[in-house]
Amino acid sequence: VQIEIRQGEDLGSGRPSLQHRQHVRHGRVHGPGHPGQDREAREGIIEGYVHDSRIGVILELNCETDFVARTEGFKELAHELALQIAAMNPQYATFADVPKEEVERVRNESLERVKAEGKPANIAEKIVEGQVKKNFEDKVLMSQTFYKDETMTIEDYIKENIAKTGENIRVGQFKRIELGVSE
Repeated sequence: VQIEIRQGEDLGSGRPSLQHRQHVRHGRVHGPGHPGQDREAREGIIEGYVHDSRIGVILELNCETDFVARTEGFKELAHELALQIAAMNPQYATFADVPKEEVERVRNESLERVKAEGKPANIAEKIVEGQVKKNFEDKVLMSQTFYKDETMTIEDYIKENIAKTGENIRVGQFKRIELGVSE
């Protein structure tokens, strides 16, 4: 299931609003507060995937223009990301989405373990940062290993698609639902 979305669209008329036309020209966002070099990803698609009627995923994948959003390559990227989410159950899209309190909790627990092992302070901080990164590696979509190619992460896969399209692409949001499992 794929639904195209457009920022600023008047659903009654099916035409983009004047505001939208003024701000998006030649694949770039212009206007107040948006210098010409800004590349905001405000177009895109919603991808839905259901696996064996037991796991469902809905994903918002954004790009800069509706032209790219309608391409088969972009739709394939959205589908592959939905499959990844269904299979690997990430909790967050990016590391920046992880609540600071959770990062601090993991960092403090790791620091206590490292101190208990008697590691020197200069080495302890590097060990702690590595352990924090490792803790969230599987929970963050962008840092997960791509299920189709174990030599790349999801972030690498998206960057590869950015290079192909020449546009900024980002995961807006996603939701994974599993039958019988509540949050």
